[in-house]
Amino acid sequence: MSIRRIKKARHHHLVPGQPSAQIARGLQRFYAAAREHFGYTSVWWPGTPIELTVTALLVQQCNWSVAWQATIRLQAAGLLDLARLAHTESSCVLDLIRPVTFAAQKSARLVKIAARLRSEGCETIEDLLHQEATDQVRRQLIALPGIGQETADSILLFASDRHEAFVVDEYARRLFERLQLFPDRDTGFWRHAYEDLRRFFLEHITGSISLYDAVPLPSSAPRRVALLRDFHAQIVELGRHHCRKTNPRCSQRGWPGWTDQAGHFVFCESHCANNGCGGCPLEPFCASAR
Repeated sequence: MSIRRIKKARHHHLVPGQPSAQIARGLQRFYAAAREHFGYTSVWWPGTPIELTVTALLVQQCNWSVAWQATIRLQAAGLLDLARLAHTESSCVLDLIRPVTFAAQKSARLVKIAARLRSEGCETIEDLLHQEATDQVRRQLIALPGIGQETADSILLFASDRHEAFVVDEYARRLFERLQLFPDRDTGFWRHAYEDLRRFFLEHITGSISLYDAVPLPSSAPRRVALLRDFHAQIVELGRHHCRKTNPRCSQRGWPGWTDQAGHFVFCESHCANNGCGGCPLEPFCASAR
């Protein structure tokens, strides 16, 4: 086993420490720099609750544009109705969601999820999401076929205005591992178990919410939910445009963004289409860029 792998194994189950004012300020600094670069979109992940839920499942290991286009085809076919979807052959769903990755597996899961929700008395996905207890709804989501922690948190955060959640995706792990903003959080920290990092971000963002008092968040959602949504959006935009897995664009114009089925840019059109970008906004204080 390599030294790097030993280091990861040693730290994997450590639990993050108590909320730190220094870390909270570092996260706020990160957010401010990213937002100044990308701006703010009140509806960063478009769609109805059921469209968001389905897209969250389809986007696993898949390009967002491809997943979203598949969701639109399901909607056009009338299959974003739980009762109808529950009684549809998975082969019919499969025909509509190609070329989503693992389409056969995901089509079967969609039918099973709809059947499970209907058996539990849910006529719509809102019947589940509108429950008050976030932890309970999260457990119910994770119990559904094909929905893990990351997908459940995506659904909680974007398909409902009621729940405070943080999505720990690969973009977040890679970005903060490269930035090295916090001296007491080495690179191995960002490979911790999902739950450790979820709590780390939630505690340091919502636990220091006053740091964001001056930030405008025009949204119909509660302010804390709107902030968590935009925090995730800024991470994903940075990961998509600049902090890429290979060949990161630290001092170059960002990579183009996602488009809808008509080929129009869905997010940060001025950044993608007009090329108003000369490099990553985090480059001045990114350890990896230095």
